[in-house]
Parts: sequence; C-alpha cells; structure tokens
Amino acid sequence: MDEVNVGAPDAGGLPLASYDLTPPIKVVAPPHQGVNNESVGIRTGAGNFVWKTYTSYDDAAAIHYEHRLLLWLAAAGLSFAVPAPVPARDGTSLWCGAGARRRAALTPWLPGARRIEYVRNVVSWLHRYEREFVDTVMQEVR
Repeated sequence: MDEVNVGAPDAGGLPLASYDLTPPIKVVAPPHQGVNNESVGIRTGAGNFVWKTYTSYDDAAAIHYEHRLLLWLAAAGLSFAVPAPVPARDGTSLWCGAGARRRAALTPWLPGARRIEYVRNVVSWLHRYEREFVDTVMQEVR
C-alpha cells in the first residue's frame, strides 16, 4: 500500500485537520475500491478510517438521510459493525468541498473479509426495524 505521512492539515487535499484524529496519521491506498464511490484509507494512532467521496450521487438530503440511518444503526447495539460517519470537530458528518460533486465523509474502516455476512445481517435487521427508524429518527427531521 502506498502511504503518505500527514504533516500538513489538508494532506493530499483531504481536510483531516477538521477531525479529532490521533497521530500518527497516514493516508493510504485502500486494498480495493468500491463501485459507487471513491475511497482513501486513513491510518491513525487510534484506528483506521476511510475517506469516502460520493461519486454516484450528489444529493445532500439523501446523504444526510444515509448518515442518520447509519448513526441510528450504530447506536442500536447490533451484533455487527456499521460504517457510521465520524463527526468533524464542528459536529457535521458531511464535508462539502468546492466545485460540483465534492461531498465526502469519514467513516471507520470495516474489514471486508465477511462482506456477504455483513450485508445479510444489515438487510435482515433493516427489514425488522425499518418502521422504528422511520417513526423515531425521521420524525425528528420533519
């Protein structure tokens, strides 16, 4: 994996100084790329993260909905990990850069060895609790 030591606040154009990350911080190439978005790995002294740049859609409302759902799932005490967005120091979960299609988020790195099992668990859990999410979390937004 290629590594870049982060010395500048915005190493490689990433606004990492906006987050409470524990040094040393290194920008790394992830072992694989997703199909829908671009990803960059971030290694820190407190764990690994992914800088996810949304490339398949640029609808801020849809991304915020996704973030609320992921945060709700992460707080639900599930038997599996959820890539909930890591809030920046100002509390926001979605970074918006200059120019079109420049929305991104920092999430925890989740190993992909059991990706199929993970997806199966998430879908099963969502089918059971989707109504609760809509009735509780989405009511707060309306």
